[in-house]
Parts: sequence; C-alpha cells; structure tokens
Amino acid sequence: MKEPVVARFRASLIFSFLFLLLAALAGRLFWIQVVQHDHYASLSRGQHLVREVSRAPRGSILDRAGRPLAARRRLPSVAVDPKFLADPEAAAAALSAALGVDREALLARIRKGSRFAWVRRAVDDPAAVEAVKGMDLALREERSGRMAKAGEPVLILEEDVRFHPLGPLASQVLGSVNIDGVGMEGLERTLDARLRGTDGRSAVLVDAHRQPILVPGMEGTPAVPGEDLRLTLDAVIQGFAEDELRRTFEKHSPRGAVCVVLDAETGDVLALASAPTFDPGAPGAATPEGRRARFATDMFEPGSTFKPLVAAAAMDCGAIGPEERIDCGEGWIRIGRRTIHEHEPRGYGTIPVEKVLAVSSNCGMARIGVKMGIPRMQAALGAFGFGRPTSLGFPGESAGRITAPKAWTESYTLVSVSFGQEICVTPLQLAAAYLPVARDGTKPPLRLVDDPSLPRGEPVRVLRPETARRVRAMLETVVTEGTARAVKKTGYRVAGKTGTAQKMKAGETSGYVSSFVGMAPAGDPRLVCLVLLDEPSKKGGTPYGSTVAAPYCTEVLRKSLRYLGVRPDEETDGRRP
Repeated sequence: MKEPVVARFRASLIFSFLFLLLAALAGRLFWIQVVQHDHYASLSRGQHLVREVSRAPRGSILDRAGRPLAARRRLPSVAVDPKFLADPEAAAAALSAALGVDREALLARIRKGSRFAWVRRAVDDPAAVEAVKGMDLALREERSGRMAKAGEPVLILEEDVRFHPLGPLASQVLGSVNIDGVGMEGLERTLDARLRGTDGRSAVLVDAHRQPILVPGMEGTPAVPGEDLRLTLDAVIQGFAEDELRRTFEKHSPRGAVCVVLDAETGDVLALASAPTFDPGAPGAATPEGRRARFATDMFEPGSTFKPLVAAAAMDCGAIGPEERIDCGEGWIRIGRRTIHEHEPRGYGTIPVEKVLAVSSNCGMARIGVKMGIPRMQAALGAFGFGRPTSLGFPGESAGRITAPKAWTESYTLVSVSFGQEICVTPLQLAAAYLPVARDGTKPPLRLVDDPSLPRGEPVRVLRPETARRVRAMLETVVTEGTARAVKKTGYRVAGKTGTAQKMKAGETSGYVSSFVGMAPAGDPRLVCLVLLDEPSKKGGTPYGSTVAAPYCTEVLRKSLRYLGVRPDEETDGRRP
C-alpha cells in the first residue's frame, strides 16, 4: 500500500510541475503576443525595415538669358563590398588601375572592415566603367554561393554630379560643391539652401535576403528638387571680360586681374571676372590664387580713378564751381607742413576743373579736397558707398578701409583721399560708385540674382543730374585729350578715368595697381566697366592704367555694346537708339 501512495504522490508532483510550466509558458506567450504585441512587432519590423534617403536633384544656375552655367548630370560611382573579396590586395590593384585611383588609399578603405567602400565617385569614363563591370574578382568561398541573393562585390551606383556646360566661365562667382553636392564656395554656398532642395525619405520592408517587399502605404516622402536660379550675369559678356583678362596676362603678366561690367540703368551685374581662375568641376586642383574672387575680396588704393568722384562731390556741394580754375602750382604745392607733388615733374599752373581731371593733377585735387573740408568729404564717401560692402552680399566681400573719422587731418588724410590714397576700396565698390555719374546722379543697388521675390532697394540720389552730366563730359575729355587719349577708338564715345596707384612695401614702391573705369556710350551710358591689373610687369617703364588697363576695358565695352545691339556713335548722336 505504501508504494502506490508514493507513486501517486510523485506523479501528482510531476503533473503539477508540468502544469505550472505550461501555465507559465502560456502566460509568457499571452504576454508577448497580446500584451506586448505592438512592442515586439515593432522590433520585428525594425530588423527587416531599411530606411532609404533619395537625394534631391540640385537646382541649376542660369544666366540672364536662361543659359545653364551650373547644371546636373548623372554619372556612375563605383564601390565594393569588402566582405566578398578573397584577395583585397589583388582587387585594389585591379580597380585602381582601371579607375585611376591611388592603390594604397583604396586598399586602406577596403581593410577598414565595413561592408561598403567607395572606389571612385562620378566616373566620367564609360570605358573604365565597362572594364570594372567585366572584372572577375576572387571571392570568398563561403560568400560566392550567396551572391545571387545577397548582392555583388562591385557596386555601380548612379549619382547626380555638378556639371558646367560652359566650362570654367564665372567660376569664382558660381563657386563649387563637394562630392555630396553641398555648396562650398561662391553662390553655390550662399544659395545652397535653395539649390539643394529637400531629400526624399522612405522605409522599405525587405526579406531575409534583403530583397524589397512591396507593402501598400510605405511609399515615404518623395524628394523635392532644388530651385533653378537665374542670375543677372550674361554668359556672352562674361566671356568677353574673361577673354580680355587672358590677353592682359599674355602681354603684361600681372599677379591678378579683374573685370566688372554693370548695367548703368539697373545696376545689374553683367560680368564679374577674376584671373587667375579655376575649374569648378575640379575644385581640388584649384590654387588659392585661382579661387580668389578678387572683384569682391581684394582691396586696393584707387589712385586717380577716385579723382572724378571727389570732383563731382565738390561741385555738387558747392565747394567748387564747374568753371572754377584751380591753382595746381608748378609741379608741387604745400598744404600745411606737407608738400604735394605731381606724378610727373611738371607744373600745370592755374587750370579749370576739367583740365585737372584730364591731366590727373594731384596738386589740383588736393586743392579741391581742402575746399570741401573733412565733414563733406566723409559724407561723400558714404554716399558713394565706400566703407561698407555692396548690396550683393557676396561671400567674403570686403568693406574696404577708410581712416577712422576722428583720426583725419586736413594736410594728410583729407588731401590723400582727394587723389585716391589712404583709402582702400574693392573693384565692385569702385565700379558701383561710377553709376551715379553714368545715370544722371542716382545710384541703384547692385543685383546679381534675378529673383523678383527678393527685396530690392530703390535708387539713391548721390549727385544732382547736372553735376553728373558735367562730370561725364569731363571724363569724355580724359579719353579724347587726357591721360587715356592713346586708347584705340571703338566707334563709341567713351567717358572714363585711368588710375596708376603705387603699392608700397617697407617705404618703397613694390609694384602698381593699374586700372581704368569707363562708361559708354558717353552721351547716355548703357554700361559701366572696370578693368584692374594687380602688379603688371614693369618692362618698358611704369605700367600706366592708360596703357595696360584702358585698352582692354574699352574692348569689353565695344564687344558688349555690339552684342546688345547698341549702334556705334558714328551712326547716332550718342543717345541709345
């Protein structure tokens, strides 16, 4: 009797244990499948959910006529899955030879241990891509049987890359993007938020072999392309400017050169050229000198190109009359304790303001500056836009440099500024300062992006109309009878002023900045153009602005006016047809 009781007890114990175990399992299953269903379902989906980002197509940059300056095109990029490669060294050797990349750098990327390594991006060589497609790379044995389902050892992916249909035209204006399409310099950087658009995002459910499973309602957010932006630049006029700068390098070997062309009526920037330049399609090969947007970043003493602006301000405020005669002395004058000399050892005596500008007399301008006085001179500098960046907002644009107001003295700062010394300006500032002379006294804000949605200020009156017209006539005399009289005739009446400013180092002249600012047709200007050469060669003597800058400026004006359909003055009375 005792043994059956024990057996029944043991059976009951085992049954109870099994019952509790089954109850626990059932409870656990209930907890997982019912109570925690959403949590574990989310974990499960997460293991098979691949989140993908589709890059938004970058917008194009167009010139004023809609010609693409920077656009996009698709090129293949080559990558590898290092886990598949049985012989990384042999693979790196074969791929580097086919694609022209550094073998050791590629091998280092392959050996990092990741499942993805770029070989070369944006391969613009169809033959090289075909060679890669035909490669028979050694694969790891345990991977080769799963290739059809798990992927390929070499991946060829299509990517959008920046493309410049007109080559390196306006490269410092446009700037460049990196390999991922992010703006790094120039307008590509300034306007990056508008150009890059919004990337698309999607979640794709995949099976155990990483193949996508179509699931309704999981399409995601599509990419929104970036905006196409139109500039005021004209590709044809930009080409004229860059061609002439290349000619200056061939003949005068300057350290750098700049050309700015403005629409005299609207203030639109038609050309911004800087040399040397670079290829925005290959920014890694660019030199620091080639990247410099000299038209906006470089400061220089304007020298004699500043004199017409001072004379205009002096006439406008009543400090001198348009017919007034100025005592320029006999080659030198004294103001306070300072002696002022002409740029050439000759005297002009007492001459009218028009002749002061025509012969570019330092002594005459010093007299005019003293008649204006410090307060009115400082006010004139502000009215013309000096001492602050222009309205373009170009990246890295300089404000120039003016002596602090309280540090001015009559015999030094005031007199020096009168003939373009002790003040530093940018090419953009100087070209824009001539707009009031060209358009009867008002100065419109400069514009580079042609976008009606952007705020645009109104023109500001700087000079009276009669003052502007009088000074413009004087500047025409500079070209026909004064320092720029040697300039070849273009068929258009040109008004302008030359400049030859010394660059000083350790108290000695280290070089010159030679420049010319011109406008045409002189009777009713359509264009304002500045050409500047930084440290042109001194072979043959001093590189005066009349010989190394003016001829190229007037040639840009001639070509541009012809292109715009403006008839030469030989066929008209100087007014626009």
